[in-house]
Amino acid sequence: MWKKRVDEFHKIIEEHRKVMNDQNGDEKGEMSFVDILLSLPGEDGKEHMDDVEIKALIQDMIAAATDTLAVTNE
Repeated sequence: MWKKRVDEFHKIIEEHRKVMNDQNGDEKGEMSFVDILLSLPGEDGKEHMDDVEIKALIQDMIAAATDTLAVTNE
């Protein structure tokens, strides 16, 4: 089940990447969290973060939010 959720992250990333490529530098308006991650430079001089890095950050954010909510509810 966890693998399926990770695959869903990949679909979301690809959808956002396609929209960004289709816009080709035009006005973007509001950017989502995924859009911002796609625009950030990667490590070691890479032009962009790769999908593994983006998925890891998304999972970290979800885990952090879940943990914060759990502690708040206690």
